[in-house]
Amino acid sequence: MSSVSAIFDKISSKDKDLRYMATSDLLNGLQKESFAMNAESEKKVCQVVLQQMEDASGDISNLAVKCLVPLAKRATDASFEEIVNGLCDKLLNSAKEPQRDIGSIGLKTVVSEISSTDTASGFVKKLTPKLITYLNSSGGIPDVKSECLDIIQEEAQRFGIHMTSLHEPLKDCLLPQLCNTRAGLRKRAILCTASIAASMPDVMLVGVCEHAISGLADKTKKPDITRTYVQMIGALSRSVGYRFGKYLPAVVPVLMEYCNAAAEGDDEMRENVLQGLESFVLRCPREVTPFLEAILAICLEYLKYDPNFSGDADEEDEDMECSDDEDADEESEDEYSDDEDSSWKTRRAAARCLTAIITSRPELLGQMYAQACPLLISRLREREESVKSDIFNVLIDLLRTTGAASKKPEGTSALTLLSGVVGNLIKESKKQVKEKSLKTKVAVFLLWKELVMALPNGLQDHIAGIVPSLEKALSVSVLVLCIAPPEAASTFEGNAMLLDFVPQRSLKRVFPAVAEVQRGS
Repeated sequence: MSSVSAIFDKISSKDKDLRYMATSDLLNGLQKESFAMNAESEKKVCQVVLQQMEDASGDISNLAVKCLVPLAKRATDASFEEIVNGLCDKLLNSAKEPQRDIGSIGLKTVVSEISSTDTASGFVKKLTPKLITYLNSSGGIPDVKSECLDIIQEEAQRFGIHMTSLHEPLKDCLLPQLCNTRAGLRKRAILCTASIAASMPDVMLVGVCEHAISGLADKTKKPDITRTYVQMIGALSRSVGYRFGKYLPAVVPVLMEYCNAAAEGDDEMRENVLQGLESFVLRCPREVTPFLEAILAICLEYLKYDPNFSGDADEEDEDMECSDDEDADEESEDEYSDDEDSSWKTRRAAARCLTAIITSRPELLGQMYAQACPLLISRLREREESVKSDIFNVLIDLLRTTGAASKKPEGTSALTLLSGVVGNLIKESKKQVKEKSLKTKVAVFLLWKELVMALPNGLQDHIAGIVPSLEKALSVSVLVLCIAPPEAASTFEGNAMLLDFVPQRSLKRVFPAVAEVQRGS
């Protein structure tokens, strides 16, 4: 016990260095099984740790926070309750923001670090009712309520199985927050409710889903509240999976109506709807089947949704396709930019929903080639790089799904479908490989890699047009690899894969350029 006493003596010193050393010794001691504490010293250690968290020195307060986890693991129930009460008091009752921050950090640290089942169960049962009481209060500081919701969400994600007895009060507490005037609180309430719903029994989940559907269908609500309920529907679907399937007939038509009726600038609504539809496709595959035609149609419609920009996809001179102009890499097809334009969110969400359909429903390959593939190829000229990346990913997944289907007895038809679009796919992707963006170049080579894997002889008629692009991009890749950015490795890997399918006579053009770059570097 002399070591504990020595720590207590130093920890109250006016000398910052002594306090730091004492707190560090306490942390090291708590992490050792040999560090013995009786009931009295354990209580004193709890008080000291809570006190040191308020130290003016950030280094000391950070060490004190680290002491919480080993202390919580070995403390008796009485001492552990004292820690929880002390941290809650700082968060919920302090008039000073720094004190509230300390309480929040301390509670989040314990939630994220404890692993013992008994400790977790005790922690949840002691802490959560206090947070619920504060959230139910008519007053309270909004920022503190936000912290309470963050903590509850972390609890639900890690220890949802221990919160069964608290599901009813949590439901009654969280659902009214969906109509809160503060957007931040509404968003956190969505995340909390969805996290808790994952461990809810079906009987209680019905109440949550019906509340969300009722709020969604209420056309008298303000647009921002309606968006909240749209987000809530998507979050519930992602969280509870197939259990949400039975509600799709009531939900899907309403979501599509909101999507089509959204104002031109309301890209958040369209994005939220499309994200919800994506989750239905992935999480409720059987129940979503009757709606797949409509979902595919709305995805294709909004994949090209760009009200702030008009451009003719066929404007470019066809003779430019095979040009080896040295300035090609210096020019981007379109560098139009508008910081206020958020329509890219709609297009991105549509692309990701298409990916969900392609990867989860291989039986729709024929329909995807007929309806989606031509549009996807034309949209490779997308002006927003993040959306363009997602469109490349959709095409890559389409090729990957085709390759998998081709290995089945009836796979010949899948390869026939792919053969029919190879020409247009190569034509458009060759233009993209001239873009300045390294990310776009990487996407092109990954696309070609998947193409030759799905259809080994598919590039036979296009090699002559591809080799100049390979030659230039491969040379640049080797040069950039000498500087070692991580992205370049993917470009080089894609190129190396393609070289397996390049005729010997064409390789003679590629490798001298690589060797020249290597000598120059």
